[in-house]
Amino acid sequence: AAADPLPPPLALVFAVRRPYAHVREDRSASVLDGPAKLRFMINSRTWRNSWMLQVILTDHGWARVPVDQRDWDLWWCAGQANTRAIRELRPTQRLNKFPKSSTLTLKAHLYYTVTAAAARHGAHHFAFIPETYVLPSELDDFDARRGTPACADAIWIVKPYAAYCGRGIFLLPNAAEVPEHVLDERAVVSRYIDRPYLIDGLKSDMRLYVLVTCWHPLIVYVYRNGLVRFATETYTLDPSSLGNRTAHITNYTLNKRSDNFKATSALGDDGKGSKWTADALRARLVADVGQQAADTVWRDIDDLLVKTCIAAEPEMLANFEKYVPPACQAQPHAAVFQLFGFDVMLDAD
Repeated sequence: AAADPLPPPLALVFAVRRPYAHVREDRSASVLDGPAKLRFMINSRTWRNSWMLQVILTDHGWARVPVDQRDWDLWWCAGQANTRAIRELRPTQRLNKFPKSSTLTLKAHLYYTVTAAAARHGAHHFAFIPETYVLPSELDDFDARRGTPACADAIWIVKPYAAYCGRGIFLLPNAAEVPEHVLDERAVVSRYIDRPYLIDGLKSDMRLYVLVTCWHPLIVYVYRNGLVRFATETYTLDPSSLGNRTAHITNYTLNKRSDNFKATSALGDDGKGSKWTADALRARLVADVGQQAADTVWRDIDDLLVKTCIAAEPEMLANFEKYVPPACQAQPHAAVFQLFGFDVMLDAD
């Protein structure tokens, strides 16, 4: 560690519910094999997925160990955790991924999970997910639905089965044919939220973070001051605009390449530019609709976050008990936890 120290964060400013970290260099921790109090292992093939985590851990006295070592305290896994490796967990070790967490993280699996919960508990409890179909398995149902008068003017949004960062997403007018490549590769198609809550004419969504530390009993921590991501072109439903991805898709990875993207570079600029904190959105919402209505919106958001976890609980708990060694299941210090990112969009109502 002494031979190749990482620069510590230049400043850690912890205002109320608003943490920031400024780091001198964006590089990963070197693999260390000397003595250390705590050791972490990262199996990500690219350090860019986790360099901030590595800087923070190293600054707090942790050391990174090679992926072929078993002597680690924290395994930070990018992607799905290998179930064979999970079976070898020790009670003193911690892993950041539950087994088979695709129950929540894959679009189609999430849809099936929530649909099953709606059947158990009542559809009115889970009305926060738009009407959805998984193609090609539900193509007949989708075509039948599109043929009804209620969908004559509908717009649908098509997303690849397992993609991310806005890749492959497009809008589909109700009368349009489903492209062959969608049926070949599988996709999730949902009723498009065509009346979103707009800020200065732009569409946005929120990324909120939910930490689950236990499935039975369900223990959920919500970090409400997440991110707000904006489209970068004015929202319109003009048919000629439906192919304009930077007007209809809010993913940061897509919009940061737009000529209209406005970076936020200073702490005092929150509430400006193409990315805000959720606190800035909360303040804007209060200004637009009043404190009481804004409070109701945030209670509803808490409700959908918790209900989604409740929907996943049966399958997640079954996989936890199946793959995690019994000695690592003891509460309140179970060996596995996971931080989930929830994408939430507000409509005009």
